[in-house]
Amino acid sequence: MSYDNVIDIEEVLEYKKRDDAIEQLPEHEKQIYKIYLYACIESYQGKTPFQKLADLFGISINEVQEMILGIDDMIKELSRK
Repeated sequence: MSYDNVIDIEEVLEYKKRDDAIEQLPEHEKQIYKIYLYACIESYQGKTPFQKLADLFGISINEVQEMILGIDDMIKELSRK
């Protein structure tokens, strides 16, 4: 019997912790991060997710990258709790 399709419970718990952490973010950061996640999933006129957010908020791609990295750090910290 092969277990190739078995989901690791530890991996599932980590995803659950991360999802819970995202819900604990301040509302502004949560909305930005959700827009980023959706931009990663859908194509936006051939633009990268960072470019989509840069256009949406009128800021540079570097500022978007720093913002997303900061939010991602917040998520990691919240998921450790």
